[in-house]
Amino acid sequence: MAAEDTSRDELVAAYADGTPIEELEQRYGLARADIERLIADEVRTPEPPARRAPAAIVAAALLVAGAGLAAALRLTDLMDGWVLAVAAVIALGLYALIAYGLWRGHRVAQILAVLGGAGAVLGGLNGQMLSLAVGAAVIALVLVPESARDWFARH
Repeated sequence: MAAEDTSRDELVAAYADGTPIEELEQRYGLARADIERLIADEVRTPEPPARRAPAAIVAAALLVAGAGLAAALRLTDLMDGWVLAVAAVIALGLYALIAYGLWRGHRVAQILAVLGGAGAVLGGLNGQMLSLAVGAAVIALVLVPESARDWFARH
């Protein structure tokens, strides 16, 4: 097996050096199609591994999605009729887009999450402690961990 690997490596190296394929056919006793298949197998690049969002980003995205659901439910307490349905769907959709953007590593989503978190912190200063905690957590999860900063720097 090692001899086959060595001759295959030599064949690939000779091909890379520009040796005519006819000469390779004679030297290695292979058909043109076999040589082309060996070369194609050798130069095939593996698929890059799929990137996974860091745990901090997944947590921030879940918090944003939960905040969106809470916002949509709060709207149901404030309004009646079709306006309620439209406003709740729009709010939920915006939060979902931000959460998805965080998960995918989009810089705009990071900025919107930080601004939304700052708004939640400011709203929490009026006594809504849960809003304050969620807003602060989103800001911290998106800005503080190095893995989170790297996640957004690559896009």
